Amino acid sequence: MRAHVEISHGVVSEILSHCERELPYEACGLLGGKGNRVEKVVPAGNESRSRTEYSIDPAFVLRAMKGLKGEGLDVTGVYHSHPDGLEGLSARDVEECWEDFYYILVVMKGVSKKMRCYRVSDGREEVIEMRFF
Repeated sequence: MRAHVEISHGVVSEILSHCERELPYEACGLLGGKGNRVEKVVPAGNESRSRTEYSIDPAFVLRAMKGLKGEGLDVTGVYHSHPDGLEGLSARDVEECWEDFYYILVVMKGVSKKMRCYRVSDGREEVIEMRFF
């Protein structure tokens, strides 16, 4: 069976709205859920304030982890945007990915937006099917 992630329509909407608000910079945040089901998004500030990279404050990550745990959820991944339309994860994205996390990438080209999910293992990226509920 092919790997997949389940993601709510509400989470998709929140991610896309956050990415639009952060233009012209990369947006980023955490995904909360259980197993392969993403139920919540925790928008973060991009500490890099860059169009080509992002970084999330480690203290923010710890607070988000505690908050999600209090709701019975885990941090299951990260999302970020490529506001200049770069398709796929960058070399830096792949290098800095945590194994077994979901990475949702929003590619923005003008008014067009494309969302794709990845997992990285041993430095190799795999596209993960997204199923919506």
